[in-house]
Amino acid sequence: MCDLVARTGRHQQRYEDGCRLVAGCIPFRYRGFDETCDDKVKAVEVLMINSQSGPGLLFPKVRYSRLCDVACIKK
Repeated sequence: MCDLVARTGRHQQRYEDGCRLVAGCIPFRYRGFDETCDDKVKAVEVLMINSQSGPGLLFPKVRYSRLCDVACIKK
């Protein structure tokens, strides 16, 4: 059996009530009005990224920072 080595930065992770804290954002933009539709509804595009650990999509996230603004600027 081999020892598992933690990835870098594990000592900087923050926990509260047994849950790991992460900061994230959901980047989106309005695509504009659909002129072909009578309702003229704005379409919303949402940015998602591919999962590195397998198939699927995720919202982008960064390490938790006590200053939420710092975490948001990083993204």
